[in-house]
Order: sequence, then C-alpha cells, then structure tokens
Amino acid sequence: MMVNGPLEIYGTVIGVKLFDALFNILASMGIIFIPLLVLIFENITKPYESEIENGAATSLRRVFIHFFLWVFTVMLFVAPTWHLDATAITYKPVCSSSAVSSTFGDTGTTYDNAFENLDYSDLRIPIMMGFVLDGMSGFTNAAITSLPCKTDIEQMQNTIDTTRLTPKLSDQISRFQNECFAPARAQFDNQTPDKSVYKSEMKEYGGTTDLSWIGSHVFQTLYYGQIYPTKPVPGFPANEYPGQYQAYNEKQGIAPSQWGYPDCETWWTDSQDGLQAKLVNLASKHDPQNPHLGNVPLTDEVSAYLTHIKRFTHLGSQVTADDVISHDMLYDVGSNSGFGRNYTGWMKDEETPIGMENSGAQRVAANVVANMGQAVDAALSVVKRAEIAQEIPILQAVLLSLGLALGPMIIMVGMMTGRSISVIFTYYFLIGSLLFMTFVEKFIHYLELSLHASQNNGIYAMGNNLVMYNVFTNLYFYAPMLYLMLMSIAGVGLGNSIGGAFSNGVSGSTKGIFDKAIGKLI
Repeated sequence: MMVNGPLEIYGTVIGVKLFDALFNILASMGIIFIPLLVLIFENITKPYESEIENGAATSLRRVFIHFFLWVFTVMLFVAPTWHLDATAITYKPVCSSSAVSSTFGDTGTTYDNAFENLDYSDLRIPIMMGFVLDGMSGFTNAAITSLPCKTDIEQMQNTIDTTRLTPKLSDQISRFQNECFAPARAQFDNQTPDKSVYKSEMKEYGGTTDLSWIGSHVFQTLYYGQIYPTKPVPGFPANEYPGQYQAYNEKQGIAPSQWGYPDCETWWTDSQDGLQAKLVNLASKHDPQNPHLGNVPLTDEVSAYLTHIKRFTHLGSQVTADDVISHDMLYDVGSNSGFGRNYTGWMKDEETPIGMENSGAQRVAANVVANMGQAVDAALSVVKRAEIAQEIPILQAVLLSLGLALGPMIIMVGMMTGRSISVIFTYYFLIGSLLFMTFVEKFIHYLELSLHASQNNGIYAMGNNLVMYNVFTNLYFYAPMLYLMLMSIAGVGLGNSIGGAFSNGVSGSTKGIFDKAIGKLI
C-alpha cells in the first residue's frame, strides 16, 4: 500500500490499530451482537403480527436470511480479519526518482522518534477496508503521478529566507560592506568610468542592479582586486596574504597576525573561505537533507530554475545560482538575515526605458525567485499560504486516523438503526475520500507553480502576483473543506441509494415468502 506522505503512514497505522482495538472492546462487551438480537426479534414478531397461519415457518426463514446477511456484513465490512503489515505501507515522492522509500519507523522525520516505542506489529482490518485503502491509495498516487513535476519556487525561497547568518559570518559581511563595497561604489560615483569598459559585463549580470549589491561583478572587475580590508580576515593565512605593512611591522618586532589581508575580490570569490561560498554553503546546509524526500541540492535546483527562466526574461545570462542565493540572503525583504533590499533606481542606463529601471532584468541580479516567494507577505494575508499548505497533510492524516479509529462505533450505531448498508457504504466512501484529499492539495500546488511560471517578473506584474497569491491562499484554506463537504454529501447519497436498493431486494424476497404462504391458505 503506497500512501502520499510520511505522516499519512502513521495516520493509517494508528487508525487501523485503534479500529482493531475498539472492535475487540465492542465484541468483548457483547455490543456487536445487539443488532443481531434486534433483527431476530423483529423477524420473529412481524410474521405473527401479520396473522399468517404458518407464522413460525416464516419467522424462521426470515431469521435465517437476516442472520446470514448479518454474518456476511460483519465478516466482510466490520470484523478485522485481514492482517496488515505496517512496513508494507510506504511513501515515495512522485517527482523524485532518487528518494528512498519511507516506511513505518523509517521516514527520516521526527515522527519516527515519537512513535518508536509503540508496538504496531499486529494490525488487522476488515477485508473490505483493505480493498478500499489499497485501491484508493493506488488511485490517488496514479492521479498525482499524472501531474507534471514543477520546480517548487516557494520551497527554495523559504529555505533561503529562513537561513540565519552565524555571528562570525554576519560580522564579515558587515566588514565587507564597509571596507570593500562602500569604497568601490564611491570610486565608481566619483570617477564615472567609461561605460564601454563595463557595459557588457553589467548586462550579463542583471543590468544596473548589479551595481547595487556587495557581490557586484562590475565592482569585482573594476575595483575589488585593488581594494584591501583594513583588518586581517579570518580564514586567509598571513603568509599567503601578507598585509601592506607586514614587513615593516616585523622589522619593528611586532608579531604578525595569524590571518592576512586578501584583496576584496578574493575575499568574496574564494571557493573555500570566500564570503559568497560561505553564504551558499550555509543555505545549502539549511535545506532539508532527507534522503526519503529525495531533495535536489539547493544550488542545482536554483540553477535548473534559472536555466528555465532565462528563456523568458531579460535576466542576465551569466547570473549563477550562487548569485541568486547569496543576494537573496542579504537583500531579500523577507530574509532573516542581511541588509534588506537596496534598490538603485537612481542608476539610469541610457538604454533602459524610463519607468523600467527596476524590471526583472534590471532589478536585482537574483531577485526573480524573491519576487514570487515574498508576494504573500507583501499582500499581508491573514494566514500565510505556506503555513496552510503545510497544515493540509497534517489535517488529512489526522482525519484519516480519526475516521479509521471510530469506524467500529460508526458502523455499530448504523446497524442498530436498521440502516447498516447505508452507513457502511457511506463510511467507506468517506475513508476513500480522505485518502484522495492529497490529490486536491497537489493539484492546487501544481496550478500555483504553473501560474508562477507564466507570470512576467517585471515590477508591473507584481500586482498580478499579489492577486494570485491571495487567491491560492484562500484555495489552500477552503478547497479541502469544500471537497470534504461535497464528498460527505455524495457519500450519504451513495449509501442511501445502495441501502435502498438492498432493502428493496430483501423486501422483495420476504414479500415472495408471504405470497407463497397466502397462496397455500387460499
């Protein structure tokens, strides 16, 4: 049996275990036999109430018919007689071929620790419940598989935005801002270099916006190689990066520092101790690394998205995943670290139309993802869409577990009211609907990601993004409720129809018995 989430594994197992436990309690108390006694009493008394001469024979036939129906119903729909192996309930993400299958006790989540001391080895369910769980979980998984896989922009952005800088890295970023970027920008403003020197590079890395952040490729080319920090930089040995006055200090008997003075370009770009590499590594470590989810490395995921988005926008052709990640960590308005956005609308490009200085190509070297990821915050939604999206699997798993656990009581009450067939089919229909609810969430998510990809990332498309995010915030909240309401109505209607058809069939058989009895009297 393949479910559609780690928590759904535990929801199913716990629900099945409680179904078995409650059934055993009801059986030990004798409650399960009350519907049978009611049937026997009714079928004995009714023929005599009809004043039929051979009432005893008719009563016996009716008792036998309803007894066998009761046994059939209980054995097939109520009594947990089919053994279910908890490890046979598995989950594997549809869009990740490299993911390891999750099983009970081995999902790679904290749920494993929460339920590790509980014994769920002996699980039993009704035969029909096994068919419903297997059939609907397979149908749901097939429906989800039919949806094309899309890059989860929101997940990427949340990973970047929720990454916090360490104190040491935050201190180095502040130093780089003051000791490298500020002098470089001052020189650029004062010297006004010939645009032909840097125009092509600026265009390749996002237009005039490249000049607005500390990782500016134009500044790396023009200035960073000639600018040095004012104090030693940890991570760069003094013997490899000696300071300007190191030789003089040694002659004066001043002990050299452990760390040296790399130029600002090296300080930013070094593959091991450079600030950009540290920022990217920090965000990559913050990205969930669960082999059961088959997560693609953050840099690879961002690179794939950039390759796609560059075909439709004027984003700089040389902008890399490292640029996206490091820029968003420092300048995205929703980030938990960094400076916040620093726009450079005053930097006019002669070839940029007025009013379009901050469009997708000219706004921020790596701001394409940020535009989408933070729209809901800008819209000031009461309930964040991302939070609701995370709550849906929890809601679905809890409802499934609760529905399974209460199954014996629901069915027993239905059998006592004389509407056993209607109640049973309604109950099983709703259990199947709870399993299929995962597809509703996945389908909404697919539509959201598809609409993201269709949006222009310019500043004038921001209004459309905000409207879209508000719409999906409401969809994530209301769609499951509407779905469950409609499925409840449909389940009740289906149960009543099947129960009515079955009752008519049984009534027809009973009516035949009465006709034969009356015929003999005549």
